[in-house]
Amino acid sequence: MQIPVNLLDDILKAEPKCGSAVLITIDGPAGAGKTTLAELLREKIVDAGRTVEVLHMDDIYDGWESALGGGLSTRLRNDVVPAIASGKPYQTPRFDWLINTWDEPLSHQSTEFVILEGVGSGQRATRAATSIAIWIDISPKVGMERVLDRDGFGIEREMKHFKKQELLHFATEGTASAADYSLDGAS
Repeated sequence: MQIPVNLLDDILKAEPKCGSAVLITIDGPAGAGKTTLAELLREKIVDAGRTVEVLHMDDIYDGWESALGGGLSTRLRNDVVPAIASGKPYQTPRFDWLINTWDEPLSHQSTEFVILEGVGSGQRATRAATSIAIWIDISPKVGMERVLDRDGFGIEREMKHFKKQELLHFATEGTASAADYSLDGAS
């Protein structure tokens, strides 16, 4: 995946809206390349001599059944965004997918940039604190193939249900149209 030159420039010049942190959200359908882009941006930000933390939405979902439900918005609005904005070391919720329950929270350092990546990261609950919102699109078929290749066919039933939740979530939240940048995950 290529990072548009102006995207990196805009990120490095962005004004903080989440306390003293520049919050970047990377949203889009499962399998679109959000984690890959987050890691590429993290490397470029570090190469520029700046500090960055990457947070994954997979840690914040409440299991398969209610991953994108109302509890997610509440956790983002009440726990994650204020923690980042505090300007101090902070913790975020962590769901353990192997035992299907909440585990010890993850600890993070306060950094200049925070990348929140994953389905649901660009929803209304994060927008006021977001400096740059990125949307990555991918066809449902290609996205599903990528997820199953990456995570195994044992989650196919759960992913089909998640993909339905995802479509409803994006339609309700208007995520794609609220993004500052729209990228093609197939390229």
